[in-house]
Amino acid sequence: MYREWWLNLVREDPGHVVVETALIAFIVYILFFKKTLNPKDLSKPNLSSREIDEIIDDWKPEPLVPPLTEEETSEAESMPVVQEFSGPYLRVEGIEKPLLNMANFDFLGMGQREELKQAAVQALDKYGCGSCGPRGFYGTIDVHTKGVEENVQTGINLSRSTVRTFKHNDMDDLERVLKEIAAEDKKVKRNVLDQRRFIVVEGLYRNYGDLCPLPRLLELKVVDHQRLSAAGYCYSAAAPPFTSAAASAALGMLRAEPNLVAALRTNAEFLHGAVGAIPGLKVTSCALSPIVHVALAGEQEAAAVRLVLQGIAKRCAEGGVALTTSTYIPSEKFPPPPTIRITTNALHTREQLEQAVRVLAEATAAALVPVEGL
Repeated sequence: MYREWWLNLVREDPGHVVVETALIAFIVYILFFKKTLNPKDLSKPNLSSREIDEIIDDWKPEPLVPPLTEEETSEAESMPVVQEFSGPYLRVEGIEKPLLNMANFDFLGMGQREELKQAAVQALDKYGCGSCGPRGFYGTIDVHTKGVEENVQTGINLSRSTVRTFKHNDMDDLERVLKEIAAEDKKVKRNVLDQRRFIVVEGLYRNYGDLCPLPRLLELKVVDHQRLSAAGYCYSAAAPPFTSAAASAALGMLRAEPNLVAALRTNAEFLHGAVGAIPGLKVTSCALSPIVHVALAGEQEAAAVRLVLQGIAKRCAEGGVALTTSTYIPSEKFPPPPTIRITTNALHTREQLEQAVRVLAEATAAALVPVEGL
C-alpha cells in the first residue's frame, strides 16, 4: 500500500517529492550529525559604547512600505473621504452639498434600515462584540444557529494548489482547459478521484460587473458533488453576533419585501441602457448587474484612460453625483482595464438615475473636449 502511494506521488508531482525528500534529509542531518556551537566559542566584537552608538546612528533601515509613485500619490490625494450617509445621499469631505450615492454595494438598500440597526444594537447589548475566534474553541452563541472575497486569488495562492486559468467568463475556454487536464490524466494514468479539483468563479464579478453563466457551467458536468466531512465550526472564526443578527433580520425583510429584487433589476437595466447611450463611453458589464463598469470608447493607453476617467469622476462629484473609478492592487495578477464603476440599488428613483446619467454625460463631454492646438 505504501509503495503504491509513493509511486503515485512520484508520477503526479516529482518535483514536490524531491523537495520534501531533501527537507527530510536536511532535518536528519541537523538532528544527528551537525554539531552545536558553544556560545562561549563565538567571537564577540570588541566595540566601545561610542562605536556602537555611531553604528546605530549610521544605520538606515529599509522602509516597511515602498514609497508611492507619482501616480499613486496623485490617486491617494484625490481619494474622497466619506463623512456621512443619509438615505440615497452621502457627504464627502471638502464638498458642501450631499452627493447622490452611486458608489456602494448596498444593492437592496438595507444598509441604513432602522430594523437592521436595531437588530445589531440588541445583539451587541446581549452578547457583546463577539467571541473573536472559532466557535469550537470559544463556544457557540444561539444567534449563530438561528435560521440557518482577502480576495479569491490570495486564497487560491495560499491553497498551494496547481492552478490552471481560463479566459474570464469564457466557458469554451474553460472546456478547452478541462479537456487538456483530462488528456494529461490519461497520459500519466492518473485517477481523477485521487485529486480534489475546483472551478473557482464568482456569481457577480466585482471587477467586471458581469454574471457567471451558471447553466453553461453546469453543462460541463465537471463536479458531481462536494462533500464537507470536517466540522466547519472548528476551522473558521465565528461571525460577531451583531452581524449575524443583522443578516438574519435582512433575510426576513427580503422575504417580506420581494419587490426589492424586482426594483433592483429594473434600475440596473435602465442604468445600463442610459449610460451605454452616452457618446464616448461604452458599458462593459452585464445588463442584469447592479454594478455598471464604463470604459472609454476606442483603444488608448491604460494610464491615459485612467486619468481621463478620474477627471470624469471628479466632475461628477462637482455635479452632485458620487461614483468611483476602479482601482486594483499592484499584485493583481490579471488586472482588468480601467473603468468607472457605477452602482445602483433598489431604492434609487427613476429621477435620481436620470440625474446621475445626465451629470455623467455632461462630465464626459467636458473631459473629452480636444485640447486646442493638439
